[in-house]
Amino acid sequence: MTRATLVKDVAIKLAGTVAEQLIGREPNTGVGGDYEQSRDLIKRVALKGGLIPGISGALTDAQGEIVMNGKMHSAYDQFAEGVIIEATSMANAHLTAHWNEMVDVSRTLIQKGSISGKDYRAVVADAALKKRHYPYRPEMLKRALRRLDTHCTNLLMNESLE
Repeated sequence: MTRATLVKDVAIKLAGTVAEQLIGREPNTGVGGDYEQSRDLIKRVALKGGLIPGISGALTDAQGEIVMNGKMHSAYDQFAEGVIIEATSMANAHLTAHWNEMVDVSRTLIQKGSISGKDYRAVVADAALKKRHYPYRPEMLKRALRRLDTHCTNLLMNESLE
C-alpha cells in the first residue's frame, strides 16, 4: 500500500467525524473510535509495510502485536499525525465539495426512512455529472451519512442550508 492509499483509507474512516464537525455537532464517542481505527490501520500498514522513513519492518510479540522502541514510537507518532492531518483535510474537502449530495440523500432518508442503492446512486451520479472536475468517493459519503443521525440531519437541513 502506498502512503496516498493509506491517507485515502484513513480519510474514509474519519468522514463521519468530519461530517459532524461540518454541521457543528459536538464530538461524541464515535470520534474516538474513528481515530482509534485510523491509528490502528496506520500502525499495521505503515510499520509492517515500511512506509515510515528510517524504519524497515516491525517486530511482533507472541500475540501478534507490534513491538516498538522509543525511536519507532517517535517516528510512528510523527508519521501517523501527518497522515491524520492530511486525511482530515481530504475528507473535509471532499465532503464540502459534495455537501449537496449529502443533503439530497438526507432528505430522501427523512422522507422515506431509508434509501435504496438505486436512489443513492441516482442522487450522487447526478451530482457527479455536474462536478466532473472533482473525484467522487462514494464510500466517504456513505461513512459520513452513517454518522449523521436523523436529529443531526434535520438540524443541518433546517438551520444550516435552507
